[in-house]
Amino acid sequence: MTLPKGQGHVERRTAAIMSLCNYPLGVAPVRLQRVADVMRQFGFLNSSFHINQLLQ
Repeated sequence: MTLPKGQGHVERRTAAIMSLCNYPLGVAPVRLQRVADVMRQFGFLNSSFHINQLLQ
């Protein structure tokens, strides 16, 4: 699959730090909870979200 000409451009600096085909083997609940907390703080979630409930 190819993109139309002019689409999908990635700057050299960005490409240098991208990680392709490299996925974490585990999940860090603390880091995910921070995301949920920030989403709540900025109004993307209406109530508190406890990530551990999702991971069980």
